[in-house]
Amino acid sequence: MSKNWRVLLSLLVAGGLGLIGYSRVTATALQKRADATKILREVQDSYAALVEKSEALRALQEQEKAAGDDQARADAAAKAKKEAEEVARLEAKLGLMLAGLDSPQPFSVLAGLYRGLIAAQRGDFEGTRAALVSNNWELVSTPASPERAVAELAALALAKALVDSEAQVQEARRVLVQLAERGEFVGARAVDALASVAQSPEEREQARQLVQAVQQRAPAQGKLLTAASEKLAR
Repeated sequence: MSKNWRVLLSLLVAGGLGLIGYSRVTATALQKRADATKILREVQDSYAALVEKSEALRALQEQEKAAGDDQARADAAAKAKKEAEEVARLEAKLGLMLAGLDSPQPFSVLAGLYRGLIAAQRGDFEGTRAALVSNNWELVSTPASPERAVAELAALALAKALVDSEAQVQEARRVLVQLAERGEFVGARAVDALASVAQSPEEREQARQLVQAVQQRAPAQGKLLTAASEKLAR
């Protein structure tokens, strides 16, 4: 489920960039937003590179395991080492950039999102969970605000990334249920994610009830709700 982040991340970044002109702000505040926007663009590019390099590293590690002779194994190991060094370099670069993205809102929310996704890339799902727990999307700005929309999308992205961890899947489900019940912007997406991971009869029934609840609250999101219903009917 965490394979489709590029579209979602594009939406998040677009939301962050759109806030440059949001509300009346001082020149200093506007400059801070402009600086944060520049960093965010660089973070987006570096994260895309990190995902690509991480996938290449995993492929090389698989080649090393499957190598039929010592020479092939040594060649794959050498390439994997070089790729691992590049992954570490990108992670360090991202860490420095994210330190400069911790304010103002919603950029601090996006910084937390990227920290959680970077942790998931290296299999550190405790780090992803920590980023998710600290999101507090319901406390960000006011309902219906652009900042709240970004916070909801970030929580959704982190919860879906956390689904990849068997140990953390229940935490992911808890947040997805909250978003489905009270989220203004991502309710249908949260229900669709829940439908994908529902296994027990109780989980499937809860997802069905949430489909109906979100349908009543946000009928415009009906297409995603239809997809969720079809998953639950299988």
